Amino acid sequence: MVQHSKDSNGKGTERADHKRAHHGIHHSRPFYGYPRITVALKKEGFCINHKRVYRLMKDMNIQSIIRKKRRYFGRKASVVLPNQLN
Repeated sequence: MVQHSKDSNGKGTERADHKRAHHGIHHSRPFYGYPRITVALKKEGFCINHKRVYRLMKDMNIQSIIRKKRRYFGRKASVVLPNQLN
């Protein structure tokens, strides 16, 4: 039976790198939630799961800013017609 030793230093530095990159993305784009941050981290070359990103956000007390919904008041200009009773 082969026993594998766990390298605790590798995991610690990997988590620190993830946190650093995560924090940078959050500061540059505060409207990003965990799905978009996951995509951004993957584009930077990190192999990370969305569940881990969610967990890191909870641990670091990071929440995305929810944008205010914009209401659309689509109105056409009223047309005044001439009096047709005459």
